[in-house]
Amino acid sequence: MAETVTSTSTARFFDTAHLHADLKERSIRGGVVTFCGQFAKLLIQIGSTAMLARLLTPSDFGVVAMVSAVTGFFGSLGDLGLSSATIQRTEVTHEQVSTLFWINIAVSLFISVVFACLAPEVAWFYHDPRLTGVALASAAGILFNGLTFQHYALLVRQMRFGAMAVVQTLPMLTGAVVGVALAVAGWSYWALVVMGIAQAGTTALTAWIAVRWKPGLPNRNSGVGTMLAFGGHLTGFDVLSYLTRNADNILIGRFLGPGPLGIYAKAYGLLMFPVQQINAPVNGVVLPALSRLQHQPVQYRRYFLRAVEGLAFIGMPICMFSFVAAQPIVLVLLGPKWSGAVFVFRLLVPGALIGTINSAPAWIFTSLGRTGRQLFWAMLSTPTILVGFLIGLKWGTAGVAASFSISFCFCFALFTWDACRHSPVDLRDLAAALLVPLCASTLAAFVTYFSQCLLHISMGAKLASDGLVFVVAYACLCIAFPTGRSFLTLLLIRSGLGTGIGEISKQVNSGDFR
Repeated sequence: MAETVTSTSTARFFDTAHLHADLKERSIRGGVVTFCGQFAKLLIQIGSTAMLARLLTPSDFGVVAMVSAVTGFFGSLGDLGLSSATIQRTEVTHEQVSTLFWINIAVSLFISVVFACLAPEVAWFYHDPRLTGVALASAAGILFNGLTFQHYALLVRQMRFGAMAVVQTLPMLTGAVVGVALAVAGWSYWALVVMGIAQAGTTALTAWIAVRWKPGLPNRNSGVGTMLAFGGHLTGFDVLSYLTRNADNILIGRFLGPGPLGIYAKAYGLLMFPVQQINAPVNGVVLPALSRLQHQPVQYRRYFLRAVEGLAFIGMPICMFSFVAAQPIVLVLLGPKWSGAVFVFRLLVPGALIGTINSAPAWIFTSLGRTGRQLFWAMLSTPTILVGFLIGLKWGTAGVAASFSISFCFCFALFTWDACRHSPVDLRDLAAALLVPLCASTLAAFVTYFSQCLLHISMGAKLASDGLVFVVAYACLCIAFPTGRSFLTLLLIRSGLGTGIGEISKQVNSGDFR
């Protein structure tokens, strides 16, 4: 009897049947809430970055980036892909998620202990004794992540977008306040270390508050075997993907030192952060919805193409503007001592441009449960990109940045081709969805470049004028195409930005975006 009561009382955390009845309206609300949350995160990131870049040195950022590259690799192992398994499964039980929770905890604890023991080796690898203490402190963040995985997965599974926004935004604000306060107090690179730990701890706390589910004891007979297999393939993909994204940091830190790594990492982070702020909320809305539509191919294809199209219309112009306005962006946000990041920033833009839609093929593989094929392509692309980094290292940070853009674009094309095979999505339709935003963004960048030749003003005014010219040019070019007109109408005309985003989500679900 007690077991039945417990099962009934916890059912609300796992049941998703109610989502099908109002998937459209839920996506509308989710689009508004998540994009508002991402906008808040963007403001926090810009503000904290501008302050910390002036309070600390490139070497301080480089020291932390050296350890972060290794910490992130170990941290990516703790999830084991089990949070995605919880999201993707049509049905899950309290016993299954409880078992996955304790697996995450056990693995995260083991990894954090192993990483702490390897702290001296991390310092030896980089030839920097300061890294021993940094690595020991950073091990705590791995354990905090283990406490968060399943609770956050339940939020995503239930499409509780408001709670997800809080869990993402509040920890970032907490970490920023802590980091800036310690930097002002003269803690140098330790301000960044403690900032990361504070953010990870706050994320775990807010996730547990948002999801009042309490895990039960693990059960070997709960039927998690297929979920572990799903997660195992996804973990392999995530680990290899992480290596491709962070091997550049490891190699630069090892062979060029913390100063060049600080310049490279900050240029990469400054460029990719807006892209990530777009991708993260879209992933939160699209992936669970596609998982629910995996047995409805027509609706799946329609939803997928509209989501990618909306993603490209927002992300691609940001990347093209970043290329043409790289100098004022870097100097205004980071300060004059970061001028060496401008060239690297520009070389990374082609990779970032592809990064705006990088999640799209992964949506297909994950939502359709084809994580084994996803792992196969990661195993092919990782050595390709690593070889590119090693070749580019010969020309310093600029060479690594150029090799990233070239190799990443090549591998992404193959990855996307395979994802679209044997799926409801046609590759030609995907290319057509990207054509208008890519052309409009490129032409707007040319218009902005020529306008720069006519003005000789301060960097702050230059950034503002470049932004204005680019936005006007991009809007005018979009108007020339029916798809662009629909997008601008939904985003800018209908009752403001928030409602416009909600309307986009509505059109995505209904298939009337074009």
